[in-house]
Amino acid sequence: MKKNVVWIIVAVVVSVLLAASTVLLAIGIGNLAVTQKRLNGLLSNWRSFYQLDPFPCEENIKREMENNSRLERWFSDIIRMLRRQQREPDPNKSPTNFKTLLDQRVKAMADKAGGRVVLPQNFGYGFERYVATRVLPEPEDVPILTQQLYIIEELFNILVDAGVSEIMGLGREQFEAAPSSGETTVHRSGRGAGAVSVPEGSSGPVTPRLKPGEISDGALYGKLHFSLEFRAFEKSVLDVLNRLASHGMVMAVTDVKIEAEGTDLQKMVQAARPKEAGDELTAQSKRRLNMDLSRRREDGNPQDVKPGEGEADAKPAQEESAGPPPRDQRIVCGQGKTPPMRASVGVDVYVFKGD
Repeated sequence: MKKNVVWIIVAVVVSVLLAASTVLLAIGIGNLAVTQKRLNGLLSNWRSFYQLDPFPCEENIKREMENNSRLERWFSDIIRMLRRQQREPDPNKSPTNFKTLLDQRVKAMADKAGGRVVLPQNFGYGFERYVATRVLPEPEDVPILTQQLYIIEELFNILVDAGVSEIMGLGREQFEAAPSSGETTVHRSGRGAGAVSVPEGSSGPVTPRLKPGEISDGALYGKLHFSLEFRAFEKSVLDVLNRLASHGMVMAVTDVKIEAEGTDLQKMVQAARPKEAGDELTAQSKRRLNMDLSRRREDGNPQDVKPGEGEADAKPAQEESAGPPPRDQRIVCGQGKTPPMRASVGVDVYVFKGD
């Protein structure tokens, strides 16, 4: 009886284990079938991709060619609009022709300024080396110098039309060899300024520096840098900036520095206050009268000294200094009191590559 119970228990345990193994086997077979199906699908997609024709069809080629032509036309229109008022270098001018042109444009700018704008004496307009001298530029420098001259004339006209009070200086980039002393020099800085040659003894390739307005290979544009120094009131300074932004040439203001000149407001207020000149004059008069009276007493003529003589002579000074100061001395600010501001503006003028 006991043996039968043991065998029954063993049979039940074995049956349970077999049932569990059967269930796990069925689950594994199901997972294997799902994985096999996914693998077959991926292999099928992979084979289909590798069996496709890699060359586009005629319709796609035609459509892409039309899109490319449209983009090229849009780009050409943009460049044409940007170059509409661009000042180009003139490769056909000789040094003597440039000197003649420079004298003509300098005279025209001086005539335009007239008596409205104050100019420095013997103003060179950024070309101090060539104005009123016999120095001629090098032939290879004439095209860029001509371009700079036309741009400086445009900038000068902007300052005059904006109503500035005084033009103190116009600066351009100096690219000629050995600039003369006293000539305004402007160096490029920032993106697109051109590479500076590496000094001797240092590692790295030597890259030539780009000339003003020169466009390097693969670039879309170049730029020329100029500096303007002038005196003007606030309205004229804002007008200058607006005219630079709206000009036909593509310009960008790189830096602006404005300094207020003239007497400080506190000093102006103190200067406009009624001066205590009467008190000072009275004190000085009293000292002089006392010295005079003492001298007269020492001389032995005390009868010549009348009572109250010193006070009577000192009173008119107080009476003359009494009362408020004149009206013009009470004005501490305004158009007649505030001097023009001194402004320095840096400008980049962009030039774009042609077709």
